[in-house]
Amino acid sequence: MKLNRLFILISFFIVPALPGILAQNQYNTEVVTDTIPINFENKYFISKVSIIPFSEKIILRNTLLQPLRDFRFLYSEAAFTLSDSLPYSIFDTLYITYQTVKISLKKEYRKRSLVIKYDPERGDTIKVVELEGSGLTPESIFGEGMQKSGTLIRGFTVGTTKDFSLNSGLRLQLSGKLSEDIEVVAALTDQNTPIQPEGNTEQLEEIDKVFIQVQHPNATGTFGDYQLTNRNGEFGVINRKLKRKI
Repeated sequence: MKLNRLFILISFFIVPALPGILAQNQYNTEVVTDTIPINFENKYFISKVSIIPFSEKIILRNTLLQPLRDFRFLYSEAAFTLSDSLPYSIFDTLYITYQTVKISLKKEYRKRSLVIKYDPERGDTIKVVELEGSGLTPESIFGEGMQKSGTLIRGFTVGTTKDFSLNSGLRLQLSGKLSEDIEVVAALTDQNTPIQPEGNTEQLEEIDKVFIQVQHPNATGTFGDYQLTNRNGEFGVINRKLKRKI
């Protein structure tokens, strides 16, 4: 799952449960204003990825644009497009103001980049590959406060009455703070016994058990596979084993 899509999922869960929090700036947010010139591609990217949905305000020629009618925002790409019926010129400039959560997420993570440099031997420019710092690490995404632990098991089984087979197991725990007020706890468990010839687990929906809990002083969200127990009076007892659906 991409980082911006995961953030949008968390935002949709927490933000509606906090009326008035955004206006009071108590949800660890900040207001960002971007100045974007009109382009021929009609696709405009904002500078932050952690935008709070429906908080954007776009101004063109001193006029506040209306969602859906004048523009369409693509939250998964942190970008928007203008309507074809909207009159504007290539010399116009867009001013977009929106709220964003203070999470240190970059728009792009990469180990290498393709840059253009001048080659004195050829007397022309060439494209070369350069390393981007120390590369992608868990600390560069989540910060240094994230605690990680787990085990990875590999083994085999053989006997007089059955064929040789490989066994695999994974247990991973994550806990820590994504920001000053948001804390996440996650546990992933995967038992592949035996390993199938076509391959191993590659996607999140193939993992046996997933538990993710996001905590905030004003709300708590639980996702994945967990036991739900709720008691409301003598007869209002709910005990369900919930399973994720991706």
